[in-house]
Amino acid sequence: VDVIFTGETCADAWIEKE
Repeated sequence: VDVIFTGETCADAWIEKE
């Protein structure tokens, strides 16, 4: 899944990735 990491969205993306 390609997700664009930007600012606070990056934090949420990492949580889902983990």
